[in-house]
Parts: sequence; structure tokens; C-alpha cells
Amino acid sequence: MRLCTARQVYRPNSKLTIRNEDKLLHSIHGYSGDESLFNLIQPAYIKQWPGTKIETEGIVNLKCDVHEWMNAYLIPVVHPYFALTDSLGAFEINQVPPGSYALATWHEALGAARKPVVISANDTTVVGFDLSIPAQPE
Repeated sequence: MRLCTARQVYRPNSKLTIRNEDKLLHSIHGYSGDESLFNLIQPAYIKQWPGTKIETEGIVNLKCDVHEWMNAYLIPVVHPYFALTDSLGAFEINQVPPGSYALATWHEALGAARKPVVISANDTTVVGFDLSIPAQPE
């Protein structure tokens, strides 16, 4: 079995457009926690749904009810200062105005963390997070 996981950010109360670029039937099921937000059947001949409004401000988990390995996470942001990490976990957020902020990170298996950060004008600020893999029961 293969695993297909994607992460993307969204603006709360925005419309989600779902595209199907393969020749398979999908059943896209959106959840906020345990609450079902929508369930769209997408046959191969429907290449794009026009838009489903996401009316939650929390993380949305998208699952394909047909293909259990297909999974995606939508992370809400209300400002333009965000980044997705690269394959090594590195990220860069540019053009953040000087000031004091709380920098937050989230991972579907490793959880969330938050750190205070002070941004100075014309300076680079380096912040690191150490998200550890939870201990496995013996």
C-alpha cells in the first residue's frame, strides 16, 4: 500500500476546488475533527468540482473513502505569513513586518508547537522546532 498525503493552507470561509487528474473514482470526505463537513463523489469524468465552501476555522482532513492511502490536510491561516516546509523540514517566511509574534507549527503525527519570535527590521530571524516522534508502545 502506498501513502499519498498532502498539506495546504486555506483562508477560513473560502471555497475549496477539488480537481481529479486521474482516471479513477474518488469520494472526497472532509472532516473537522470527527465532524463530517462534506462528502463528494467524483467520478473520473468530472475533472473539477466548482467549489465547496469550508465554513470551519480549524484543520480540515480530506480523505478518499475509496482509496484509504489518499489523505490531505488543509491548515487555516488568516494572514499572508505562512510557509509549508520542504522535505527536510526547513521553511522561510519573507516580508514579515517588524514586531513580536507567536510562530506556530503543526504536523499530523507529531502535533503542534508554538514559540514567541521577535522580528527586527532588515534582519534574518532563525527559529527552530524540535518535534519528536511519539514513543511506540512495547
